[in-house]
Amino acid sequence: MDRGRETTTLDQCFKNIVHNADILACLLRTAVDEFSDCTIDRIKTCLELEPDGRTVRGRENEYFSLKHGSIITDSVFEATVPGTDDKVAVLVNVEGQYEPAPNYPLEKRAEYYMARLVSSQKGIDMEGSDYGNLRKTYSIWCVLNPRAEERNKVVRYMMKGEILSGDDGWEFPEMDTFNIVMINVGGYSEGLPDISAFPAVLFSRMGPFERQNLLKNRFKIDLDDNILEEVNRMPTLSEDAINGRYWKGRIEGRIEGREEGLIEATVKFTIYLVNEKGLSLDEAISISPISDSDRSTVEAEVRKELQKMNQ
Repeated sequence: MDRGRETTTLDQCFKNIVHNADILACLLRTAVDEFSDCTIDRIKTCLELEPDGRTVRGRENEYFSLKHGSIITDSVFEATVPGTDDKVAVLVNVEGQYEPAPNYPLEKRAEYYMARLVSSQKGIDMEGSDYGNLRKTYSIWCVLNPRAEERNKVVRYMMKGEILSGDDGWEFPEMDTFNIVMINVGGYSEGLPDISAFPAVLFSRMGPFERQNLLKNRFKIDLDDNILEEVNRMPTLSEDAINGRYWKGRIEGRIEGREEGLIEATVKFTIYLVNEKGLSLDEAISISPISDSDRSTVEAEVRKELQKMNQ
């Protein structure tokens, strides 16, 4: 998930949620082939759990290259597969993304993460040229604020062979290492398939009792109060991050065009950072994209508005 002051709480909340054993197991059942026929309890036996029995232990998630630098993925998990003796059969990366259209193609970023996840296995899951030990790898992306027309849509990217010359009946080897699943979160409805319905229950706005009942009755998950609180916070945190980005974008646009209303927009954005994100006034002013000449005016207006709110 994109890092930044305005996303830290959202980022941590998402990680807490997907590291929960019941939630991760249900996500794997809907998005990973190897677990599609398994119960939640069976999948949990395939994960490495912390001593509390509720939290899944993640794999190292910072991947460093001398030439290309490091990337930090949200959460990477190792899982065995029922019926196999492998210590680690598949690797699963789970990413949360609240911005559906950053200044780059999101799918390309997912491809890059996947390439680094696969190449990082050398020296861990495989040695030398023993490429047969490369693990099947999944990267599951939960897009929390997709475009309206893409909500509740899920697409899977994988490598597929195509015969360019020769017998059409030739059964050539499969290349199944790369698997990217992009889940565009939308509102919940009963007719949705589980792969769309489960993220909708987790991340869309709904009442806490409705959410808890759906998790229990449809997905057979009974979460403790602590993780339920995190799940219920997630939609609000996501909307806050979106609103913060919206105001910042408006301000930056007005700076470029020197449109009338720049001070007003900056004041609103700064108040949002103070009231909703818990920043001090000095911190909020310091990250507002305005010129030094406007800062004193903005600070005076913000103090005036905050004083009104506290009366």
